[in-house]
Formats: sequence, C-alpha cells, structure tokens
Amino acid sequence: EDLHFPSKVDFITARDTLIGAIKLQNPVVRLQTLLNMTMEDYSKARRKDGFFTIIHIEKHKTSIMKSEHITLGQNATEHLRIYVEKVRPMYAKQDSNRVFTSILGGELTPRDISKIR
Repeated sequence: EDLHFPSKVDFITARDTLIGAIKLQNPVVRLQTLLNMTMEDYSKARRKDGFFTIIHIEKHKTSIMKSEHITLGQNATEHLRIYVEKVRPMYAKQDSNRVFTSILGGELTPRDISKIR
C-alpha cells in the first residue's frame, strides 16, 4: 500500500482548517478574495509589530479600486508557512500560482470549501 502523506483527506482538512482560521481573523474579507491569494502575494508578506503578518492580495473583485489585505497572528502565520512549504507542494500543479489549490492542484472555488461559508 502506498502511504502518500499527506493523504487527500489530510490535505483537504489542513487547507480548509487554515482557510477557516484566516477567515475568522479577517471576517470582512470575502472568501473568494482569500482564495485569489497568489504565491507572489504570499512572498511579499510583511511582519508588523513583531506579532502580525500583513498580506496584500492584488487581484480580486474590487482590485481596480484597491488591493485587499489580510492580517494574520503568529499561529496563523506559522501554519500558513508550513502549509505553503510542506503540504501545498504535494498537490499543487507546477504552474499553479494560487496559495490554496484544489485536490487536483488547480484553482480552488468557494464551492470546494462550502463548509467554511
């Protein structure tokens, strides 16, 4: 038996739990905006006051007017780092630039994580 870790269930659980935690810390940010976060947005994240991380999401529904940002506490920042470095590479397609991907490695939609809405 091939013990692929993380399993699909582990991947979905880790991804959806992390999205839920970020959404709880940023309740006014639309879910689709969060799903639009790119690896480039993530790489430009900046620490503020030693306690918070700010990530500007450049492309979203109202991006013509302004970029949206999310604020993460220390735990969410660390969990996002682990997800990006360890979990995401197992499932993301090589050419995928989205931080959060589907189980097939492509773009994730709110329907894919309806339990978070």
